[in-house]
Amino acid sequence: MKTATLILAETFLREAGISAATLARLAGVSPTSLRDALRGESYLGAEREARILETASRVAKFKVALEPLDLPKEWPDLAILLKSRTPEEVVGLVGQMFQHN
Repeated sequence: MKTATLILAETFLREAGISAATLARLAGVSPTSLRDALRGESYLGAEREARILETASRVAKFKVALEPLDLPKEWPDLAILLKSRTPEEVVGLVGQMFQHN
């Protein structure tokens, strides 16, 4: 049975528009393990599920922060963004890019 934590992570996953494999790589989990857990076929443990949820939530926040731009297409680039900036910083940077003088 799929846990409530993964159900919520799936919601963020859809909002972010990324694949489960990308989320797995960002969260440091095997894509196959995440796939099985999302199908309700296995349990990853509370710690890994919490990491997946946190990562999915952050990616969804970055998706909103980057609008009208898109998230990086490659997961390593997205990982760098997650580690180097906050969504709030990105909102400011995107705002500066589109500022009319």
